[in-house]
Amino acid sequence: MSLALLQRYVSLVEHLAGVPMLPAVTQYALFFDMAGWHTDTGHAVPSAKVVAYLEPLDGLNGALRVLPGSHRFDERVLTDLLHGPAFGDEARVREATWQIPAHVITSRPGDVIVFDEHLWHASVGGRNRLQWSTCYVLDPATIEEERAVSTYLASQFVADLQLDYDPRNYPYYGDPFRSSCPPRWSAQLDRLGHLPRLRRNNDTRRERLNQTTTAGALRVDALRQTTRPAPRARLAH
Repeated sequence: MSLALLQRYVSLVEHLAGVPMLPAVTQYALFFDMAGWHTDTGHAVPSAKVVAYLEPLDGLNGALRVLPGSHRFDERVLTDLLHGPAFGDEARVREATWQIPAHVITSRPGDVIVFDEHLWHASVGGRNRLQWSTCYVLDPATIEEERAVSTYLASQFVADLQLDYDPRNYPYYGDPFRSSCPPRWSAQLDRLGHLPRLRRNNDTRRERLNQTTTAGALRVDALRQTTRPAPRARLAH
């Protein structure tokens, strides 16, 4: 499903960004509290995010709040403003987040939101809400761009990441991705080191799951042996 959506939205993202893009990270998340003002990247490379929420959201229950045009502002100025004393005080941070004049993106299941990862955004007032998201980053054409994108992709990867799903059945950027994605994606992500990193992580997680499954089977077998009823003694006649 995520692979189909990756390919479905790339043309829209490329149209909005004005440059060719590569897929970066796809994930789902359960948000259970507010999210303060932040951007999704600190890298000076074009990147965008596509998100979809699985519940109806508005300004009172956790909808995405954005500061239009903030991706073009001096990040240091906005950091000083939006990470100031009021936002570091747990008792005041919610009210301080409410008070920032922002555009609230009301959404319903089936809506898709696309924004620049450098855009400042937040969420307040909500509880449990599910989000699916995928990110895209510039498809580099120069050596300088390749270095910047490689750094960006490496920052998205957490070594020895504990995946919360089974990569034996659902490999993250595994063979199904390679076999059905545009050849340009596979070639570039391979060359930039992204796919090899994810492949190693999938293999590590797969090996651990296999070891856990084997250990579990041995424990069950041992338990059966210890709980097997003892043979009844027979009386000689």
